[in-house]
Amino acid sequence: MDDIVSVKPYNNIKAEYPSTVLEIKMYERIRGGCLNSALKSALKRYPYFTYKFIEREGNFFWTEDCDNFTVTQTDKLRKLGTASAGYHFVDVTYSGCCIRIAFYHGVCDARGIIPFARTLIWRYCCQRYNRQFASGDIRLPDSKLLEGETDTRIQIFMTRANFLTPISKANVLRYPL
Repeated sequence: MDDIVSVKPYNNIKAEYPSTVLEIKMYERIRGGCLNSALKSALKRYPYFTYKFIEREGNFFWTEDCDNFTVTQTDKLRKLGTASAGYHFVDVTYSGCCIRIAFYHGVCDARGIIPFARTLIWRYCCQRYNRQFASGDIRLPDSKLLEGETDTRIQIFMTRANFLTPISKANVLRYPL
């Protein structure tokens, strides 16, 4: 898997929901069919990235939407949470030799998107080059979720006398997805 040129994160502050973008540059042009197949495979391991908001009678709900989550060939970043991105808060696009994964930080942070990106790229390379690369610590599509992986508790820390002390569990905030 020496085909990756670079991985660069940056912020897209002009989006509907400000997003962070991982831009992965490969040496060869991206094959959309392989990337879409790799995305479907990766989403089996990370189904929570397929969630989107739907509106019913003025109320908004999270709902899973695996069927409509596909890659799109474009060099423009799409606005997350809008029709152009399928109302999703994670978006995978490509153009030329570049794959872009845009995500809203309210869904996850880099610790959540990087394992997804690694699984996506690993699966893409396996399909693109028709060989099974070593998976190492890649989270495979059939592997189980890690303990606490979808835990949405936010740990709050206070600084006192140069020590980081967690607040008691009773005071930890919970933000459900």
